[in-house]
Amino acid sequence: MRYREYMLRASRLDRLIQEQTQYRQLVNNLTNKWMTYASHEDTVIVYDLDIIKKKLDKTTKEIKELTDYLDES
Repeated sequence: MRYREYMLRASRLDRLIQEQTQYRQLVNNLTNKWMTYASHEDTVIVYDLDIIKKKLDKTTKEIKELTDYLDES
């Protein structure tokens, strides 16, 4: 793999890990869970937990794929 491609994928991996961490922190700050919804303890914004879970699953899958690809290179 060329250096440029490696750095692009490594940068993408870093951004995905940061995004995953932010979503997990968000989920930890949610309260008043009702059905698939919950509100943020500070801002009181209501979030759909199903959408957050799907986004976390997608991010986790892409992180695994990128990690495997970079480890093989």
